[in-house]
Formats: sequence, C-alpha cells, structure tokens
Amino acid sequence: MEKGGLKVRSRKDLTADELTRVYGSSFHCKIKRHTSGEKQGKVKRCKVRLIVQGNKMEKGNAFFDSFSSTPRAAAMQCIVSTAAAEDMHLHTVDFEQAFIQGDWSSLPEGAPKCFIKPPSGWDGADALGPDAVLELCSPLYGHPAAARCLFFTLNDFMTEQGFEKAGFDESVWVRKAGGRFKNKIVVGVHIDDSMIACSNLVELEEFKRLMLEQFKGTNGGEITEYLGCTVVHDWQKKSITLNQSLYEQLILQLY
Repeated sequence: MEKGGLKVRSRKDLTADELTRVYGSSFHCKIKRHTSGEKQGKVKRCKVRLIVQGNKMEKGNAFFDSFSSTPRAAAMQCIVSTAAAEDMHLHTVDFEQAFIQGDWSSLPEGAPKCFIKPPSGWDGADALGPDAVLELCSPLYGHPAAARCLFFTLNDFMTEQGFEKAGFDESVWVRKAGGRFKNKIVVGVHIDDSMIACSNLVELEEFKRLMLEQFKGTNGGEITEYLGCTVVHDWQKKSITLNQSLYEQLILQLY
C-alpha cells in the first residue's frame, strides 16, 4: 500500500460483479544466491513477495489476455555476441518488484478491477476490519496478466526513448545511433532483469539514469551474473563467456 499498488476497500462498497473478483493472497519467500566469485553459492538477498491466487482467476472475468513476450535464450545470446563483436559495454538494471511497476492502462485490451483478501500472517489485517479487501491498483505476482502489463509498460517507455522492437524478438529493443544518443543501444528485459549494451559508457549510464527515473530499481553496473549464469567479459580476446557452474553444483548435490 505504501507504493500505491493496493487500495483498501470494503466488500460492502463493491458491486455484485466486483465481488466475483475477490481472491486469496499469500506471502512467498525466496532466497537468491550469488552465482560467481568468492561469494558463489552464498545468500545474496532474501525476498518476500505478496502473491495473488491467479489460479482462481478466469479469463474473460479477471483478465482478457495473459500472453507476454519474454526474451528467449537465443535472443540474450545474440545480445551478448553483438556486445562482444562490437566492443560494447554490457550492463544491467535490476527492477525492484517489477510487476507492481506495470501500468494497467498500458494494456491494449484493458483490465477489470480485481481484489484480494488480506494475506494470512499480516499484522495490519486486523486493523482493516472483517469486510476489508485490497484493490489491485498495480499487477501482483500471480496475476495472469502481470507480466503482459509490465511488458507493455516497458514498451511504452522504450518507444518514447526512440527504441524499436528487434525483429527476431519483441522483448528486445534497439535504438539506432543518432539524436540524443550517438551510439546504438540494445536492451533485453526478462521480467526484473535487464541486459543493456552500448559502446559508449557515458551514454550507457545516461540511458540507465533515464530508465531508473521511470522505474524503481538499482543500477547493477557491468553484468557479472544474469539469470543464474556467470558472465565474464574479456576485452582483449573480444569474448564474453557464460557458464552455469553453480547450477551444475546444485544438480550434483541434488542427484
């Protein structure tokens, strides 16, 4: 609620139609670990997310479409290969609680109002009263259209900055050299992780600044980890290497 993603409502004020879109919710805890360096395998940070029971939502009532373009592995490998071949810096911006930064109004098909019951274990639930529900002013994890909403919100921002979708993947954007930025910029976004390539470090930092003015997150600097992979950039050899050594260790330990 502090971030404007939830609004307290009363069941008594909801219409009969809105009462059909009240769903359960819960907290989801996750541990993220370092995938490279001396801290490999150690805890990076602990995350707690509020999740809506999207499995109870019906298409046509709670949402109209759920498809969202996300970059395939080949698309991200293409960005990495381009960065290596063209001596481009490869940086990242990590979006904080990415889905709630989506804007419902960006969805071309629109979005019906949905509500959740206060999650079990939340200390503030009792103070709201027995009839209280929370309106989803922003997408929550678990909502079938959350990723789709974030994609269209990102696409609106990219279009404003002069980017175009790459022909081979809709969730990769390219800005040709010219205008505000004199060098080409390539961006791929996978939910809350981004991969940004540009040969000019000053312009790369400027673009990240613009992105962080629009979306809340952190400047991750040069990429060393991405989606569970270790990223090693060797400027002399003009190569960028990806490996999943931590994932391999976890599989060996498991089996």
